[in-house]
Amino acid sequence: MYISKNYYLSSINDMIPVTSYIKYFLSSQTRYEIHSPFLYNLVTGPINDKTDYPAYRLMKSINKDVYEDLFRSTDAKTKKLLELPAIGLRKQRKNVVKNNKYHRLVFRLIRYFNPKTIFDLGSFTGLSAIHMSIASPESQIFTFPFNQLAYNLLYDNISRIDFNNIIPSEIFSASLLLQFENKNRKIDLICINRCCKPGEILKIIEDSIPFLSNESFMIIRDLNNNDKNRSLWNHMKAHEKTTVTVDLFNLGIIFFKKELSKENFIIRF
Repeated sequence: MYISKNYYLSSINDMIPVTSYIKYFLSSQTRYEIHSPFLYNLVTGPINDKTDYPAYRLMKSINKDVYEDLFRSTDAKTKKLLELPAIGLRKQRKNVVKNNKYHRLVFRLIRYFNPKTIFDLGSFTGLSAIHMSIASPESQIFTFPFNQLAYNLLYDNISRIDFNNIIPSEIFSASLLLQFENKNRKIDLICINRCCKPGEILKIIEDSIPFLSNESFMIIRDLNNNDKNRSLWNHMKAHEKTTVTVDLFNLGIIFFKKELSKENFIIRF
């Protein structure tokens, strides 16, 4: 069957070209080809975990409710914000509601690594922080939206659902890191959602690196939906502080473990 260059794989994500996925699939490894004990445990653990956690149904319900509300919104600025990926509001809602694969993966990673302090950067509706809060209610999640309208959406959603461990902030402040320094606190996870302003996101990451521990890790979403996210991913792969990186097609995981050799793994997911 002929597939035109404009055709998109709806089973994966309506925004992703077939050629990108085929290239990823052919270069990816399965668990049977992995020799690193750390990576093998990661793949056979949270990455390939097939457990149907009850929390998945809660996450899916919240996703649906949030986007149904946004879809019914008559506010012009909100609709414009939702169309940022240039795929249209209706398709955006369909993607977020139906494609729960990576939401569930982040949930499992949180449960597996149990980060206590999380920086959630480039937030949109707050769903990323909400999912992490469901996975680990005892974590403290600092979330930073990418603009004022996103902050309003995020704040409304968090307030309505009442997740007390999520701390929304309109801007990233150096004073926050000063508090971390004074209390000798570490940042266990940095999660990047939508990298609309690469310079700002990169500065936050660089400022935060001194507060990472050997057990800290980073998640970058939308690697094949957003060119800026992919560029940030490539930058962080080459960063002197990173060691093992794991490419799961539309989500990347970065580790800073000093005992591991610097290597990028492309894992079939």
